Amino acid sequence: MLIAEALRGVARDKALISVKFGALRNAGGGWSGYDARPAAVKNFLAYSLQRLGVDHIDIYRPARLDPNVPIEETIGAIADMVKAGYVRFIGLSEMGADTIRRAAAVHPICDLQIEYSLISRGIEDSILPTCRALGIGLTAYGVLSLGLISGHWQRAAASGDLRAHSPRFQGENADRNLALVEALRTVAAARTVSVARSRLPG
Repeated sequence: MLIAEALRGVARDKALISVKFGALRNAGGGWSGYDARPAAVKNFLAYSLQRLGVDHIDIYRPARLDPNVPIEETIGAIADMVKAGYVRFIGLSEMGADTIRRAAAVHPICDLQIEYSLISRGIEDSILPTCRALGIGLTAYGVLSLGLISGHWQRAAASGDLRAHSPRFQGENADRNLALVEALRTVAAARTVSVARSRLPG
């Protein structure tokens, strides 16, 4: 609704709107599951259009894979909305290589939203090559690994926020990751840049 206020009076083609859908909440604000059934896809879209005050969404994507719904059904439902003019492009979020291929077989996928940073490079094994092969763009998030490679994070900083529950900040994981940050700090110092701007050699 805040985005709707920002868009009011602005030509629709001046903004590219990307929406994720599917997460369910309970009355207390907690997570209560995920729903990517075709009927839910269209229901979520109707409310997004209404709240945003627009006639179409540029990129519409399931926020996660619903384990109870084949990805083909979810993407097929969004494809129906593309044909109807309510969605322009279909994106994905947090999905593996096999799921990406199955989704792309139903309808072209424009991009995958997923975590990618110098610390979190797991997508390089199969997900990134799959996206390249299928011509799917990558929208990376967490590029500073929840602040781990900002160069400022210390153990005490994690208490009280979401990092207190993230495995990368716990016990031996934190020790190994902080050692990686120190290696990055050495690279950064040699180039007189911040840790966040450093790049591994090669």
